[in-house]
Amino acid sequence: MDNLKSGAEDVKLLYEKFLTACSAFEEGNKWDRDQNGEMDAYYFHDIMCVFIHLISADGVFSPEEADFVNQVFGFGYTAEELAELYRVQGEDIEDMLKYIPADYEKLKAISGELAEMYKAMLLKACDVVAACDGSVHKNEQKYIDSLKASLA
Repeated sequence: MDNLKSGAEDVKLLYEKFLTACSAFEEGNKWDRDQNGEMDAYYFHDIMCVFIHLISADGVFSPEEADFVNQVFGFGYTAEELAELYRVQGEDIEDMLKYIPADYEKLKAISGELAEMYKAMLLKACDVVAACDGSVHKNEQKYIDSLKASLA
């Protein structure tokens, strides 16, 4: 559990740093708010899609995985609520995942450093989430490998 807590704290710090950088780039008019909406909300949606997809990859929504999401974002989800979220919105989540590489490219066009923050946060979160329930399932590893390749 200490590894989970430490991993969640690391991801939360990366996420907060990313949000701060997003705000700075929005204020510098490097993000088209009219077209894309708020930058932090735009990328939060991507991040949650990655998290929920990865959590669902092994077919088990564990309390540890819910704890991770809750620690990073300050939510209060149970594993059952995350499973229900995926049941209701899983198709939309799966559809949104195909936009992750393009959204990463948008960040690279704004700032290579910002894109690397995003990538580091996602990959660190994947490592922590995949190991939350004690082992990394082959479907989780397959998704992590695919995500890494798409963010190259």
